[in-house]
Amino acid sequence: MPVLAYEPEQLAALQRALDDLNFALAGLQRSIPPDLSNVWVSIRREMALCRAQQEKVVRVLRGESAREEIMRWVETHPSWWAKATHGRPTDIDTILRTVQSDPHSASVLVDSLDDIAPLIYGVHDSEVVRAFWLLVTDPDTTSPAVAGRRIRSLLETIFGDHPWSQGLSRSSIDPLERRRIERAAKDMLGEILAPWQFHFSGRARHWSWSTSTGIEWLRRVAASPTAAAELARGLGPSVVRGLSHLPPSSTDRYRHIDDIAFSIGVSLEILHEAGIDHAGRDHFTWTSFDELVDLAPVNAPWPLSTLISRSASWLDEQMSSSAMSDAVRRNLQRNTLTGQQVMAGLAVLTVWRSHWKYARPTTSPAAIQMELRHTYDAIDSPSARGRVVAR
Repeated sequence: MPVLAYEPEQLAALQRALDDLNFALAGLQRSIPPDLSNVWVSIRREMALCRAQQEKVVRVLRGESAREEIMRWVETHPSWWAKATHGRPTDIDTILRTVQSDPHSASVLVDSLDDIAPLIYGVHDSEVVRAFWLLVTDPDTTSPAVAGRRIRSLLETIFGDHPWSQGLSRSSIDPLERRRIERAAKDMLGEILAPWQFHFSGRARHWSWSTSTGIEWLRRVAASPTAAAELARGLGPSVVRGLSHLPPSSTDRYRHIDDIAFSIGVSLEILHEAGIDHAGRDHFTWTSFDELVDLAPVNAPWPLSTLISRSASWLDEQMSSSAMSDAVRRNLQRNTLTGQQVMAGLAVLTVWRSHWKYARPTTSPAAIQMELRHTYDAIDSPSARGRVVAR
């Protein structure tokens, strides 16, 4: 497609033409006689499909337009990375702001570039860079496979060599600004990777790389204190996300739980190496156990009602009258629970919630109790496999 088709003026003209079409279709609706209402139902359905396609086309073209503008700016500024150090926004700052509110357009932009370095080092405002990359890796709008591809490219760009910056004279770049931009790029990785951190360990196979490779990448990211703090802040939500939807098969559930337990161990060990030993404490309180019971349906049908009552009684027994309860309660009061205890408790709560939320009539309360105990023991163990492997 010619460059002219991506110009902002062309996009504006296309949008006006689509608006005119929608106006004409609305006028057609008003002119259809009542006895042809069935015809209008079909027309309205086709209009909805047409509008959806219109929006998709506009978003794709907006992303393609942004790509063309960035490529053109890079070509006309051989030292494009130096422009970001001159104390004012570059053209790429402006371009990213035009797409950072639209995940589709931003996705088209990031996936259409052969080199994403300008999206990191060609921008003066690091907050713009952070917002853009959070958008295109958001777990609520991005599939694991797509997020994995983008994050790997991001890591390789930030930690890799920068041949495009070689040979630049010192007089044309502000070294302090350059270091600020580089530091901000590494700092933002913690927040970007936080919801995906289990894909660097127990779920590494879903990103088609080895566990050892993923762990080393995670360790490099955690070398930044800011990034490590964000990884720690995201550990609790990652546990909840990872265990909220369990496979229907018991065998698959145990394997999934083991993968998450392994991932928790890896993250805790890497965060410990980074000097963070309180990961996840703010996501776990003693009252969380009581709150779970309140979430259960009051008039749940059998056998869900039996499962809930027996599991709730078992949880209450384990956490309030077992041998470990006194120590656990004292630790909670003193806020001295270990990271493993915190994560184990949160994991147990999440697995239990998953069972009663997605009622599985074939799973007995006794089997769920065994699964909950397995979940806790797999995480809160002195020889937790994830921590051992990450050492």
